[in-house]
Amino acid sequence: MFANFLLRWGSWVGVPVSAAIFAVAHGINDVMPIAFVVGLGNGLLLRFSGSLWPAVIVHVVHNSLGILYHGVVRS
Repeated sequence: MFANFLLRWGSWVGVPVSAAIFAVAHGINDVMPIAFVVGLGNGLLLRFSGSLWPAVIVHVVHNSLGILYHGVVRS
């Protein structure tokens, strides 16, 4: 939602600022840089596809892989 609003000022503003908001929303911790990169990718997906759904799918896949890694591989 923030990205759609911020894209009014162009991709150079909308994508990184929305990615920063996404990263901060995940907390100031070790996850923050990864969340910023995922946010950049999702912002670009939104920008070029015009739909939020590809970004939702990336977010679900990323979280699922993280859960599998921490729950199965590292146990």
